[in-house]
Amino acid sequence: MADWVSTRRAYDALAVAYHDRFPDLRAEQPLDRAMIGAFAEYVLAGGDRHILDAGCGTGRLVGPLRDSGLDVTGVDLSPGMIAVARSVHPAVEFAVADLRRMPFAADYFAGVVAWYSLINCSPADLAQALAELARILRPDGYLLTGFQSGVGSRLQSDAYSQGHERELHLRTADEMAAAFDAAGLAVVAQAARTMEPDTADGDFDQAFVIGRKAPVPPFGLTDLPDPAVEPAVHGLGFLGVRIEDAGRFEAAVSLYRDTLGLTLIREEPGRLAWFRLGDGTEVHVYGPEDTDHVVFDDRPCVGLVVDDVDATRLRMESAGIEFLWETQRESGRAWAHYRGSDGVVYELIGPDRVGRGAVSDPRTDPPTSAES
Repeated sequence: MADWVSTRRAYDALAVAYHDRFPDLRAEQPLDRAMIGAFAEYVLAGGDRHILDAGCGTGRLVGPLRDSGLDVTGVDLSPGMIAVARSVHPAVEFAVADLRRMPFAADYFAGVVAWYSLINCSPADLAQALAELARILRPDGYLLTGFQSGVGSRLQSDAYSQGHERELHLRTADEMAAAFDAAGLAVVAQAARTMEPDTADGDFDQAFVIGRKAPVPPFGLTDLPDPAVEPAVHGLGFLGVRIEDAGRFEAAVSLYRDTLGLTLIREEPGRLAWFRLGDGTEVHVYGPEDTDHVVFDDRPCVGLVVDDVDATRLRMESAGIEFLWETQRESGRAWAHYRGSDGVVYELIGPDRVGRGAVSDPRTDPPTSAES
C-alpha cells in the first residue's frame, strides 16, 4: 500500500479543509446515518457506553455519537486531524494512534466505529487492523465500519491534500464481512447503496458492516466435560460481596472499575456493580440498597464452576450441607447458594442441564420424556 508516512502527511495537510467541508454527518445519506444509529442502539443495549472512534479524523462523528448517549474516545493516525478534533471537542479524549497497534488493553471498549478509516488498508493491513480492533473490543461488543464499495485500488490526490497521495482500497460488503469473520467478529448487519450524484460519494458506491465479538460464556463456563463421564469441580467462576456501608461500597466499585480497570457489565448506583474479567469470571459488588444478598454478611461469596449444579447439590445435601434457596436458572445456566461448615455462603455455578431456562427442582419435578 502507499507509504503510511505519506498517508499521514496527506491527512495532516487536509485536516482544516476537511473539517470545513465535513464538520458533522450532514454529508451522510439516510442509510449511512441509520447504520450509525443501529450501532449505537446495539452498544447501549449492553449497558456499557464507552466506545472508540477509530480513525476519528477531525471528530465529525463525535457529536452525533455523544448525542446518542455514548461516551467517546477518538484516535487517528494524523496529528493534524487530532489537533482539529481537540479544538472542536475539548472535553473528549483524543490520541494519535495507528489502528494496527492500539494503545489500549484488551476488552477495553463496548463498541468501535471505524468510519471510512479502513479504506487506506491493504488486505494485509486490514487483517491486522481488524484483529487489533477486535482485541480491544470487549466480549459482546460491536464494530461498525463504512467504506467505498468496489474492486481494486487507486491513488487519490485532490486539491486540498496539497499533492500528497492516499491509496484507496475498494471492497464489497461481502468481502468486508469475510474479513470481519476472519477477525472473530460475527456479522450482524451489512448494507450497500449506490452512489448519490453530486454528493461526497464521488464515483463510488458505499457499504457498511456491523460485527459483534463473541460473548464470554457466563462465569467462565467453557469446555466443560460431560458430567456422566467426568464429574468435577473445575475452578472458581464468581466472586461476590455485599457491603452495607455506602462509602465502602463506592470505594470498592471505584477499585475494580477505576484502579484495576475491570470491564463494567452492569451497574445500579447504590445497589450493585458487576464486573467481568478476561477469562469470563465475574465479580459482583452489592451495596446497601441490595436486599437479595444480605446473607453474604459482608464476607466474599465464592462461586465454584461444576458440571451439573443439581447433581452436585444432591450429593452435598446428602452430606448435610445447607442450601439457602431453590436452584436458580436463567439463559442456560444454573446456580445455587449454600452455607459452608465455616458459616460462609458459597455458590455452585454450571450449565442448566435440567430446566433449560425454567425454574424447577430436580428433586421434586419429574423429568420430561426427553430427559428420562
